[in-house]
Amino acid sequence: MKQLFYIACLSSLLACKQTSNDKFHMPAEWESHEAVWLGWKADSTAGFYPTVIEMIETLTPHVTVKIAFNSMELMQTGKNYLVQQKIDTSNIKFYEMPGDRYWIRDHGSAFLVNEKGELAVADFGWDYYGYPQFLKEKYDDNQDSVAKYLNKRLPSMSKTSLVDSLMAITENAKIFKTKVVHEGGNIEVNGKGTLIVCESAIKNRNPDLDNQFIESEFKRVLGVSKVIWLKQGLADDPNGFYRRIVDNYAEVVYSIRMSS
Repeated sequence: MKQLFYIACLSSLLACKQTSNDKFHMPAEWESHEAVWLGWKADSTAGFYPTVIEMIETLTPHVTVKIAFNSMELMQTGKNYLVQQKIDTSNIKFYEMPGDRYWIRDHGSAFLVNEKGELAVADFGWDYYGYPQFLKEKYDDNQDSVAKYLNKRLPSMSKTSLVDSLMAITENAKIFKTKVVHEGGNIEVNGKGTLIVCESAIKNRNPDLDNQFIESEFKRVLGVSKVIWLKQGLADDPNGFYRRIVDNYAEVVYSIRMSS
């Protein structure tokens, strides 16, 4: 029932909020901002909690921190944990949204602004293209384990694509939607019209779309005018999770294509 509610909200609100993007742009990360969004994951066995707490402690004196939780139960657990860590929650806002990932930068909204100070969001598609390969490497190509853990995560992961739209609705922001599937950590912008994108990652997520179309969509929804394509990502990050630095060295080979 809850998922049907999410879909109903999105269907009605997206229809009236989508518009053309001729004035909005994505600011650079180092520009002034009012809030930082975080996700909250239920499983703390990976040791994320201390780092997240340190981030929150550092941020809250300066900006509002907004945290997305997959359920009301998880939200209450998170609030209790923050209190136990003696975190001042007066500058923290809590939201129930689907998805169970910390790194909301990847699947959450790409926020845009215009000269009037109005807020908008670039709403990209989302998938879990790297997760099967991650499981394959983690469990030494044991297909039974891959299938087991993939099926276990799929219900929650499939809802992750709703998060950026729900964030836009929460912020009362205009929505610029595109069918390009994208992760936020795959790009950098300078806030002056230039975008850097890793080609291998964007092509893995969009095997049926050509670069020309993808580039035109980035320009349309992010308000950029120039795109710099990096053929590959970091040498120690071939698919997002396992390093391949040998001893103290890494072979770095980049091919850059720029358009204007």
